[in-house]
Amino acid sequence: MGYCIKREEPITDGIRRIALEQLDKAVRALADSDEGRHKGVHEARKACKKLRALFRLARGALGEQVYRRENLFIRDAQRDLSAVRDTAAIIESMDKLTAHFAGQLDAQAFARLRAILVERCRAIEAEQMDKADMPTQVAKRFDGARERIAGWRLSAKDRGNGKGNRNGLALLRPGLHRVYRDGRRLFRHLEPASDAHAWHEWRKQVKYFWYHTRILCPLWPGPLDALSDELERVSDLIGHDHDLVVLLDIAAGCDQDARAAAALTALVERRCQELRHEAMPIGLRLYAERPGTVIDRLDVYWKAWQGPVPPGNAKHAEAAGPGRPAPA
Repeated sequence: MGYCIKREEPITDGIRRIALEQLDKAVRALADSDEGRHKGVHEARKACKKLRALFRLARGALGEQVYRRENLFIRDAQRDLSAVRDTAAIIESMDKLTAHFAGQLDAQAFARLRAILVERCRAIEAEQMDKADMPTQVAKRFDGARERIAGWRLSAKDRGNGKGNRNGLALLRPGLHRVYRDGRRLFRHLEPASDAHAWHEWRKQVKYFWYHTRILCPLWPGPLDALSDELERVSDLIGHDHDLVVLLDIAAGCDQDARAAAALTALVERRCQELRHEAMPIGLRLYAERPGTVIDRLDVYWKAWQGPVPPGNAKHAEAAGPGRPAPA
C-alpha cells in the first residue's frame, strides 16, 4: 500500500499498517535468496530506517515507554545488519571520490587501497552472514514483533481522539514538532568547518524529517514531494560526507603508500568542504521557519485533505496565511 497515510483510513490504523508492512518487507528481503543475501540485507536495513522514522512520528501517540522499547528493538536489529552494508558503502564512496577528481588523478592512484577495502568487505560479509545465520535470526525477531506492534494502543494527548482522520494530525504533531525542532537547532550551529560528528547528527534529523514528508505526502503531493526531494538531496550530500570521513579513518589503518595516503587525505578534505558548502543553502531553506509554523501549515493541509472546508473555516485559513496558524 505504500509508505504513506491513506485518506479513508483512520490514522491509528495507518500507523500500524505502515509498521507491519515494513516489518514484512524486511522479513521477505532477508528470506529472498534469489535477490542475493547482500541485497536482502540492504533492503531490510532500509525498512529498519523507515520504521524508526515512523516511531518518531508517532512518538506522542505511542507514549515514551512503547516508543523506547520499539526504537531499541529496531535499532539493535539494524546494527546487526549494518556491518555488511557499511563496508560496501565505503568502497562506493571511494569510487565516487575518484570519479569526481578523475581529471586530477592517475587512474591507479588508489588501486592498492581499493583492493584492500574489497578484501575487507568480503571478509566482514562472510563473517556476519555466516555467524549464526544472521539474516535468518534477524528475520525471526522481526516476525516475532508483529503481534506486539499490531496491538499498539495509540492516543492523542492534546486534541482529537484518533478514531477518525479529521483531527488525526494531533497524533503526529508532537513527533513532527520534535524532529523538525531538533534538526533546526542542530543546523543553526553548523558551518562547513564543523566536525564530522555534528554534520552526521544533523543528517539523522534531516533523514527522519524526509521520511515524515513521505508518509504525509498525500496531504498535498506536489509541495510535499518537492520538500521530500530536497530533504533527500541534502541527506545524500551529508551521507557521502560521512562515508568519506569513515573511509579516511579506515584507510589510516591500511598498508598504503605514504604519498597515496597524503593524496587521499587532501582529496577527502576538499570534497567534504564542497559537499558541506552545497548542503548549507539547502538546509537554510529547509529550516527557515519555526517548528510551530511548519506544523500549523501541515495542519491546514490535513484539514483540506479531509474534505471541503466550511466557508467560515476557509476564511480563517486564508487569513492565517502560510506563516500563521488558522484560528481554532
